[in-house]
Amino acid sequence: MEAISVIVGIASLVFIAVSIMTYANVVGFGKAELMRSESAVPDEENEWAQANGFEYVGSYRMRAGVTNAEIWAWRRTDRPTFFCRYLVRAGSMSKIAHDLTTEFADGISITTVDTKDSNCLPLASGAYIQSFSRMSFDENWQRHIEAENYLMDYGQARLEANDTPFEQAFVEAIRRQINYIRTLPLWPFRGTYWHLVRKHLLHNKSIQTQHEKGMIKLPNESAGDIPTIQV
Repeated sequence: MEAISVIVGIASLVFIAVSIMTYANVVGFGKAELMRSESAVPDEENEWAQANGFEYVGSYRMRAGVTNAEIWAWRRTDRPTFFCRYLVRAGSMSKIAHDLTTEFADGISITTVDTKDSNCLPLASGAYIQSFSRMSFDENWQRHIEAENYLMDYGQARLEANDTPFEQAFVEAIRRQINYIRTLPLWPFRGTYWHLVRKHLLHNKSIQTQHEKGMIKLPNESAGDIPTIQV
């Protein structure tokens, strides 16, 4: 019985700690600002980007609560698809991540990321994400193209010309996600599930797999619906 009490006590502390962390992260990102920086362009990412039809947009600094990030961004010359490198610092910890994001018409987007941490918070309606580990830039790009095609072929998502500056698109996407999260009842307390279960459950699953498993709805299936796994 004493062991059970200890386990329950530890579980309660974890629940409280993650709830506080979730609250701090959401509030912090709700106030996030993006500022231009003069950080040197990373050679590996820049070489890959140029070889795949992306042009360099610029480097930025972002502060969101206790999290600081250096961001380098590239944009495809033929459509609204972005490639980003992130150096994220939170306290004494740091991590490098990359993502590819394509903006469709009607507020629909698809993002392909190389870290499961991207699944820690739910997304607003119309936003889709897939994350994979231990893949090259080429492999992630291929997975991203497959997801684009799936959303267009089966979800009737439409690509259209979009000249929105990167800074505006980036901040608007964050604010939209944060505003959505804050509409969920008891959202800070759901953080334990999001951080300990959700991010692992969705990791290494393509948009097609998520859809076939009933985790998400496509844009044309039920307007305004969100992935059922998110809450």
